[in-house]
Amino acid sequence: MGKFRRHKPCVLGFMLIWASVLLGLTCSSGQITQAATPTTQQVAATSNQTPKPQGAAQKFGQYVTVTSSNYSVWGNFDWAVRNQSAKLYHHTYLAKVAYHHANGSTYYSLYAGKKWLGYLNARAVKVGQGAQGGAVATNQYVTITKKNFTVWGDFAWRKKRANTKNAYHVTLQAKIIYYHSNGSAYYSLYRNGKWFGYLNASAVQVAKGAQGIAVGANKYVKITSKRATVWGGFNWQSKHLTKNWFNHVFQVKCVYYHSNGSVYYSLYQDGWWFGYLNATATKASTKPKATARSYAATSKTAKKTDQIVGVVASGSHAQVYLFEKSGGIWVQAVSVAGRVGYNGVGTAREGSGRTPRGAYPLTFAFGTGKNPGTKLTYRQITEQSYYISNPKDKQYNTWQERRKSSSKDEHLADYPVQYQYGIVIGYNHASVVGRRSSCT
Repeated sequence: MGKFRRHKPCVLGFMLIWASVLLGLTCSSGQITQAATPTTQQVAATSNQTPKPQGAAQKFGQYVTVTSSNYSVWGNFDWAVRNQSAKLYHHTYLAKVAYHHANGSTYYSLYAGKKWLGYLNARAVKVGQGAQGGAVATNQYVTITKKNFTVWGDFAWRKKRANTKNAYHVTLQAKIIYYHSNGSAYYSLYRNGKWFGYLNASAVQVAKGAQGIAVGANKYVKITSKRATVWGGFNWQSKHLTKNWFNHVFQVKCVYYHSNGSVYYSLYQDGWWFGYLNATATKASTKPKATARSYAATSKTAKKTDQIVGVVASGSHAQVYLFEKSGGIWVQAVSVAGRVGYNGVGTAREGSGRTPRGAYPLTFAFGTGKNPGTKLTYRQITEQSYYISNPKDKQYNTWQERRKSSSKDEHLADYPVQYQYGIVIGYNHASVVGRRSSCT
C-alpha cells in the first residue's frame, strides 16, 4: 500500500465553517480560533444609537449678533421655549456649537459668558469677525457730545485714531453699528466720506439729519453779510436774504454743527423764529434795547393777528407805528407823528382828557375822503355825522347821522384834517356811561 496521507475532508470543512458561525470560531491557516464576543454594554449601546434630527454638535466658536426679534430661543430640540429673540435683540453672544438640523435650519448654542442662553436659529443672527459681533448696517448722523472718549481703529483696542475732546460737537455719518459682547454699542463713523473710526455710542447723540443735533445757546449776533441766505430748513429752502436784514441783531437759541463742516445759528427776534444762518455771516453782539416793535412783537396781541398799530405817547404827543408780520417776523411798515388825549395815555373816563391804555381791536374805518382801499368796513363823513359823547344820550358812544345834536357830541365834519382818515377802536362799545368814547 502506498504511504498513508492525512486530508481535510470537504464535509469536515463545511462543518467547521458552520460551527464558526454558531460558536464564534474562525479557521485560519488550518487553525481554529475564537472571535471576540460583544459585551452586554456594547450591545445596548449599538441598539440605542438612533440618529437625532438636530445632528451632531459641530464646534463653531464665533460671536453672533441677534438681528431678528421674532424667533424663539429653544431649551432643547423637543422645542421647549426658553426665551424670545426680542429680549436678546441687538446683543452679541458666543456661539460655541452649531447644529445642522434635519429640518434644514442651523441652530447655534449661545452663551453670555458662562451662562447658557439656549438654541437659536442661525437666520436670527449675524456672524461677526470677533467679540464686536456682526456689522449691522445703519444710516444715521450723530453729534459727539462727550469729551473723554477714544476713537478706535480696531476692536483689539490697540489703534487710537482720535480723542473726542478734539472733535467735540462734530457731526459724523454712522454707516455701521456693532453691538459688542462687552455690552456697549460702537458706531463706524465717516467724515466727509472718509472713515473716522469706531466710537462708543454713549459718546454721541443721534441727530435728525446731516445738520446734527440742536445745541442750546443764548446769545446775540448781528448780521454782517449782505450776500447770505437765511434758510427755512436744512433741505435748503430760502426764507430770507441777509441784504434785507443787514446790521439787524438776533437772538441765537440753538447751534447746529453740520456734517458739511459749517456751523448754523437758529435765529429768533422777539421770540419769533427767523431761520437758520451760517455763523460766518454774523458777529457777536449785545442784547438790543426794547423798541416799540419789540413790545408789539412780544405782546399777547401778536399771537392773534398779523398787523398791529402801536402808539407810543409822551404827553399829548405820540409816535404811531404800523407793524406787520413778514416771513414770520414782525417788521415796522409805517412810522408817523400823532396826538393822543391832552392828558396823555392812561385810565380814561369821559372828560378825563386821556387816551385809554391797552390793546383793542380796530372795528371800522372812516374819513372825509374816499375809501383808500382798506379791508375794514369804511364809513364816509357827511355834514350830518356825529359821534355821540353825551353820556345822557341813549345813543352814547355811537356814530349817528343827525341834522343837529348836543354840543357835547363831536361833529366829525368840523375836523377835516384830523379826520381825513380814522379808525374806531373797540373800546367801550357797550356804551358804558362814564367811560370814554371809542372814536379815535
